[in-house]
Amino acid sequence: LARQSDDLPAGIATVTRNAARAAGLTDRGALEPGLRADIIRFREVNGTPVVTWVKGKRVA
Repeated sequence: LARQSDDLPAGIATVTRNAARAAGLTDRGALEPGLRADIIRFREVNGTPVVTWVKGKRVA
């Protein structure tokens, strides 16, 4: 999604905020005060996103 719109933040919001709303999860989906925040870090390897950190632990 980020590649299609050339906007990484908008692409991430599409798969976080919109998914949370669709599932009725009002306590998450965005990095805002008072909301639950599950943060991951990723990088691209040969054009493929790879998650590298989850919950503060390196996974790749």
